[in-house]
Amino acid sequence: MNLNSNVTLLETVFVQEVDEEMILLDTNTQKYFSLDEVGAIFYHFLEEEEDLNVIVKELSEHFSKDEKVIENDLLHFLVALQEKGLVKVT
Repeated sequence: MNLNSNVTLLETVFVQEVDEEMILLDTNTQKYFSLDEVGAIFYHFLEEEEDLNVIVKELSEHFSKDEKVIENDLLHFLVALQEKGLVKVT
């Protein structure tokens, strides 16, 4: 996976915000996953933008962090979502 990958949020995942975290329910498996505040922010950016390069730039500005740090964090986040079957990466 890299910044040129395409990430698709699956329609079978129900998303609900509760306080400062986000709950993701896989309606196929009935398993749920929670994202902390940072994970929820990452997820919101994925909902709004498809280009990972753009997301890295926007997150870098949002958190005032180096783009390489954000890129690494975002890719690890996406791998975790992919392993749980919550996104499709091509």
